[in-house]
Amino acid sequence: MGKIFRDVHGLPDETQREPKHPNRQFPLRVSKLTQISEFQLPSVRVCAVSGWQGEISPTIIRKPVWDLPNIPRQQYKRNVLRQVVVELRYNPVLRIDNDVSVFQDQIRVRFPRYDVADQQTVDIRRDSVGLLPHMAVRTQRRHTFADDQYTVSLTRESLRIYTENHTNHSDLADVTSLAGGSLNDEYRVNLTRIGIRYVNHIEPLQVGKLLNRDDISVSDLITADFLHTPHTSIRNCQFTYELNSDFEDREGSMTVRWGQISNAFVLDVDRYIENPQNIDELSKCVTQLTGDIFSVFYSATTSMLKDYLDARIPNHD
Repeated sequence: MGKIFRDVHGLPDETQREPKHPNRQFPLRVSKLTQISEFQLPSVRVCAVSGWQGEISPTIIRKPVWDLPNIPRQQYKRNVLRQVVVELRYNPVLRIDNDVSVFQDQIRVRFPRYDVADQQTVDIRRDSVGLLPHMAVRTQRRHTFADDQYTVSLTRESLRIYTENHTNHSDLADVTSLAGGSLNDEYRVNLTRIGIRYVNHIEPLQVGKLLNRDDISVSDLITADFLHTPHTSIRNCQFTYELNSDFEDREGSMTVRWGQISNAFVLDVDRYIENPQNIDELSKCVTQLTGDIFSVFYSATTSMLKDYLDARIPNHD
């Protein structure tokens, strides 16, 4: 991930430790140790310790930030997306439970189908010191509007746009602008978060069939930065990683989850902004966030996978 991360604190590459005792080079005291596994990702150092009893002094790990390359957006003839979700969260509006008639009127031409159901949500939260979980069950009403491509779900706390048939970011921006604008026109919501999530599911066997090759592996399709695993063969292991960091030059954060699961590689990118300022610029916001997601996807994929996706002329809109 060296191409899309940058260190802003200027610390050395190696993890810095502050010793408890000046005469000890490494302040690690362990009375029983069954496993220490350590591996290095570009700009990120990870150390996992299990089965120990003793003390480990605080460790300072340098703080990476996203530093995405400026890649012209491309539209592909095919994609490897399993799902795309846009979510707007806002402070609760109780009237939504029982009155969505005006909202429906504004989006009904695009989303003619309607359904409503009460659903239960279970929230599991830790206590103040992060130890004991507290479980809370909430019941809320979910209004669903749909066409053949998108589903819009509306509750008193969130609006979600979901599709398993993503075509292009411009259409997603139009749908988000329509649904979010109608929501604000009727309820004057106070946004607390906007997020977009793309889940890619890359299957070497499927790519190999189209390219008439039976020897394609994940390492042929995904760049080495996303395939770093400790002391294992990429062909014979399953692994998952997650990185979450802020941006220095723009608003918001991004969480990237990736890994090889069964016979596929999953790349799950969640780009979001907490407390966005202006709901009237949703289309512009979607364009920005999906552009950041595309930069991660482009950096993670090889030319062979791009050949499979069959890139068209770059689309700069």
